[in-house]
Amino acid sequence: MKILYTLIALLLINIKLLAGDNITVSTVSPSAQSISSLPTLDIEINFSSAVDINSFNSTTFQVWGRWSGVHTGSIAVTNDTTITINPDNNFFYGEQVTVSLSKGIQDMQGNYLQTGFAWSFWTKVLPGSMSLTRTETINVRQTGEGWVQTYGTYAGDLDGDGWSD
Repeated sequence: MKILYTLIALLLINIKLLAGDNITVSTVSPSAQSISSLPTLDIEINFSSAVDINSFNSTTFQVWGRWSGVHTGSIAVTNDTTITINPDNNFFYGEQVTVSLSKGIQDMQGNYLQTGFAWSFWTKVLPGSMSLTRTETINVRQTGEGWVQTYGTYAGDLDGDGWSD
């Protein structure tokens, strides 16, 4: 029986040595599936160990809004284990935002995220009267393009004015 316990202990030690100490995401803000954040929000990610800010780049870390697209911004270490992202541009009201981290994120000891990590949340919605007035028509048809059948809706910024069209 002692041999069995010794073998199990050695196996567990070897698994731990092979696996290393991986960094993990502890908490995020805004929280996953939340619906009350302002479009001007900062995003905060807390890790299990001191994070290496140099491992954050356009491949290992991405933020995008469903309608506003990819967001870049300043990234700061607010304490050894917390990253705060201040997006350069605001999100749209009522927009789904997705944040994605790849396995390339490292801590200061060179340990990587064991798996990628992603979560989504929504910005808050403003009340509206639904009394709408057409102010402009934006032609999105390509030259020579025939009939286009629309399925569903799209709420992107077609004219580049910073508002959903």
